[in-house]
Amino acid sequence: MHSELRADSLTVGYGGTPILDDLSLTVTPGRITSIIGPNGCGKSTLLHTLSRLLKPAGGSVLLDGRDISSVPTKELARTLGLLPQSPTAPEGITVAELVGRGRSPHQNFLGQWSQADYDIVAQSLAATGLTELTERSVDELSGGQRQRVWIAMALAQRTDVLLLDEPTTYLDVKHQLDVLDLLVDLNEERGTTIVMVLHDLNLAARYSDELIAVSRGKVLAHGTPADVVTEDTVRAVFGIDSTIVRDPVSSAPAVMPRGRHRVSTPSTTH
Repeated sequence: MHSELRADSLTVGYGGTPILDDLSLTVTPGRITSIIGPNGCGKSTLLHTLSRLLKPAGGSVLLDGRDISSVPTKELARTLGLLPQSPTAPEGITVAELVGRGRSPHQNFLGQWSQADYDIVAQSLAATGLTELTERSVDELSGGQRQRVWIAMALAQRTDVLLLDEPTTYLDVKHQLDVLDLLVDLNEERGTTIVMVLHDLNLAARYSDELIAVSRGKVLAHGTPADVVTEDTVRAVFGIDSTIVRDPVSSAPAVMPRGRHRVSTPSTTH
């Protein structure tokens, strides 16, 4: 049974300025959903509100029908995990120690470790290619390596729902694909519901079962990539003209944006 995450008439803002305005949506359990939209549209604000990191001025977030504001912190952390965009690690902490913190919600008040805890941390390190770096200080790692450590910690938390804010930040193309493939593995093998903010429209369309297009604090479109990635929706959300083609690798829709230059037209193509 997958947990259901739902936003009901959310209004969220900073200093009286609304970022999300009466926004409602239901995340399909057991699926991979990406939130897309231009900078400043409220994508990260929505993700942080879904995770209880931000408190809405109006409306509510429901997890299996319960308002998450009433769920005890440790109980919530066993069901819902969040990887923020720029997390900060304590100074001097090692890779193994940071990943191990993902097991905290599952331990008793004494923080005693079980064999299952050790096994899950080892599996999370192996899945993210970090086994050889376990004793290294996180401070010494490259940006891409640090990002993989945070993802490993999120994997070790073993939540039913995992929220990720730009998980491919700081990663080169190979490691972007590695991380997204890893999230698909997690979804297919454990049924984890994954909600992530992604900037790359084509990767979002390729790796997601559903897309949520956010514009000016509201959900403009929500559905399969084929439903959402259309020329009209891309124009409405991002303010650009584009041509939608079929991704030859995945058959998902792919966006070919049209700028002012280097654009072929029937009259200039030879």
